[in-house]
Amino acid sequence: MHVIPTLTGLAFAKAVLSLALPTTGITLPAVHTDTRSSPIHKRNPVNTRARTETANSLSSYVHKDGPEGLGVKNGTNPMQDNGKIWIGNGGDWEMTFANRNNYPVVLVTWSASPDYAPDQGSFVQAQPPDIAIEIPARGTKVLSIKDGLAKAGFSAIYPGMGLTSNGQIANTIGEFTTGPYATIDVSREVYMRGEGIRISGMSSGCISDSQKEICAFRCITGDTCWVAGSYDLYGYKQQGCNRHITIDGLGNKVAEGGCDMGQNRSNILVEFF
Repeated sequence: MHVIPTLTGLAFAKAVLSLALPTTGITLPAVHTDTRSSPIHKRNPVNTRARTETANSLSSYVHKDGPEGLGVKNGTNPMQDNGKIWIGNGGDWEMTFANRNNYPVVLVTWSASPDYAPDQGSFVQAQPPDIAIEIPARGTKVLSIKDGLAKAGFSAIYPGMGLTSNGQIANTIGEFTTGPYATIDVSREVYMRGEGIRISGMSSGCISDSQKEICAFRCITGDTCWVAGSYDLYGYKQQGCNRHITIDGLGNKVAEGGCDMGQNRSNILVEFF
């Protein structure tokens, strides 16, 4: 599976609203000329002071507009079956999200919306996420997923972390579909310097791990990528991981695939490192 979308028109205009982060301990990377996927901020992973300061009010920082926040729209955060993704148990699929860090993170999930193109759910400034909830340090949250969900994804916002200039989370992401050919994977394409995600628990025995690059998408070169041929699925020669090449509308070869989620409604474990 592979989803690195672009925005056009009004949706794009919303997504490129100016952003700013607290300046304490935050390093600004080089400016990229193409703004569709260029990170404008990244956090300094060794600066514990900046990490602690933003951790004290992480949810407020994530959702607040203007120079003191990221402007991520609030999640709808349903507590019962809404036909897509909701908080709690009882779904066709269940995912346990585990925060392995000693500070909180904000879990964000998205899926296709009738108001946006199917691939644009990850633009969390333009489209409200399905879920945006804080996971405490060393804590877990369980989400239920409906069968037949297409082009869904998730990531986590850490203290001091920013967004790309188009409103995507500047971090590693997970992406999945459910149904007869349910597939899940981690992708480093939005921002190669993102944090680690590991996905396990599938009945197929597959593991997707961004740090070990097992059944994980990544850029061939550079910090971000989206053009056909600029990324690939790495570490696919393992049980339950499938890679195949398709041809897009322009005749370009595109790598797709990921972990087979199996058919027995496994409880999938997603770990944020």
